[in-house]
Amino acid sequence: MKIHAIEIFNPRLIQRVVFCITAGLCGLLLGCEGSNFKWPGFAAKPEAKMTSDEKKKQDQQTVAIRKTAPLPGTIGAACYLDGMQKRFVQGYGLVAGLPGTGSGECPESLRKQLVATIARYQKLYGDSSAQQLPPGGFFNTHDTAVVKVIGTIPAGSLKGDHFDLAVQALPNTGTTSLEGGRLYTCDLRIYAGPVGQTTASHILAQGSGPIFINPFEKQKYRGSQLLHRGGYVLNGGTNIEDRRIFLMLASPSYPAARAIEQKINSVFGPPADNPLWQTAKASGYDRIELRIPRQYHNRLFHFLGLVRNIYIRSDPSYIETQANDLTKQIGGPLANAPDIAYAWEAMGRSVLPMIQPLYTSPNKQASFYSAKAGAGLGDTLAMEQLGFFAADPKSKFRQKAVQTLGFCRDSEARKILRKILDDRDIDLRILAYEGLARMDDVYVERIYVGEDNFALDTVQSNAWPMVYATREQQSKIVLFGKNNLEPPIFYCHPDNSITMSADSGAKQIALLRQTPSGKSSGKITASLDLQALITLMGNDSAVDKKTGKVYGLGLPYSHIVAILNQLCKNGSIPAKFKMQDLQAVSEPPDDIIGRPEKD
Repeated sequence: MKIHAIEIFNPRLIQRVVFCITAGLCGLLLGCEGSNFKWPGFAAKPEAKMTSDEKKKQDQQTVAIRKTAPLPGTIGAACYLDGMQKRFVQGYGLVAGLPGTGSGECPESLRKQLVATIARYQKLYGDSSAQQLPPGGFFNTHDTAVVKVIGTIPAGSLKGDHFDLAVQALPNTGTTSLEGGRLYTCDLRIYAGPVGQTTASHILAQGSGPIFINPFEKQKYRGSQLLHRGGYVLNGGTNIEDRRIFLMLASPSYPAARAIEQKINSVFGPPADNPLWQTAKASGYDRIELRIPRQYHNRLFHFLGLVRNIYIRSDPSYIETQANDLTKQIGGPLANAPDIAYAWEAMGRSVLPMIQPLYTSPNKQASFYSAKAGAGLGDTLAMEQLGFFAADPKSKFRQKAVQTLGFCRDSEARKILRKILDDRDIDLRILAYEGLARMDDVYVERIYVGEDNFALDTVQSNAWPMVYATREQQSKIVLFGKNNLEPPIFYCHPDNSITMSADSGAKQIALLRQTPSGKSSGKITASLDLQALITLMGNDSAVDKKTGKVYGLGLPYSHIVAILNQLCKNGSIPAKFKMQDLQAVSEPPDDIIGRPEKD
């Protein structure tokens, strides 16, 4: 037989031979191991014994895994989520309207890029932020500053949704403060490139809006000069394309994908005005694309919780059996109670007779999560039970109960939330207010201050007054109860932009506004009513030419927040001041974990 050298050194032939030899050795070793075989000259390695702390930690991890495991037979047991990562975007922009605290310094290539961007938005949208001025002239002044802009588009964001931005003056420039400025519309991409260099990364979002300087951040100085070279644009990012979320099948198949698609669409039917709407669409044998229904745009994690806990089988007898089995499991120490509540809610109102007896169960876990599911299905009895949890200062389910009621849009939920407005717990009062504001309840009155400055809400409350200010999403000041200033009062802002004073017993407060150019307004008098004062300070600068009455001082939102905080501290406003807690609002209520995005 003639053998060619090329066959002997064929790489694929060699791979097969090596694989066969390796497999044979592995089989030999496994067989020897099963016969307690020991290699000559080698002592068996003794098994390491766990300490009591290690054993306890392992037991805790086992319990945690069992309590969060998907319910068998549900979509969550057959699929994992893809597209749940936040998307980081960045770009460069121009901040204008600064009181001489900016800098005209900018690399020439970036200058041309920004000029072209501003001109494009002026032409396309008549961008009011650019004031219809020649864009090339913006850079020849200390009233502007070039900044880097960054933001994070949340998972599941739809086209037109807004998100917060952070801005930072370019390094090694003379900009000292961005306070009082406004970001002109700029492009945001996944990769913005080095300063001044173009990039092929396509545009994912746009950014614009007034700059917010957090008055509570640690102050930085350049010599004796106070620096505010970084800031935020609350709600200033606008997403320009839908973020897609997929269910990825662990065992891909077209029949399974179609079955899951049909089951999701049967649970989330189309809205009345769009009969062709589909929540789920199988886009391959291994994935189902999800579209977020309108009613869940602000409740992404709740929507995903429902989707993941839909049972794939549709026959009524099977669903009834599962519902009954879950009533027996819900109170157990290893029960995945949040998912059980989602499963019941996804099943629909037919499960109410099965879960209603659990509302008053002595087992608090069973009682709360059955009532949570019932409230999601519009059951008034469930909302009443959640009211008991909301009113109990010792209950660990208290905040979750108030959060759930805040999405119920029912007269019973409104009644409970109105009572919570008078609670001693500050965070609970805020949650109740947010729920009522979402319902457009009569207990919350809203006005908008300035063209795009902030919202001012007044909340009916008989408890001690409170002033609440946000620093994420929409700029908002909330007044709980009747708030009036109490003289004596004296306040001067660090940049001398406003001075206010009132002697003891005075019926009005005197204000002095200094413009960024250094001009003084002269004495302005205002009511001691806090809502009226905030409106005056935040409204765009305006004076009636005939009467000389001042309607607005044009103070930025960050100034007003700092003023309110200080006046509450020194007792001029007899109220508790609360600034939004960033950590508390950034954590989703139900942690849905998916695999990292590939974009």
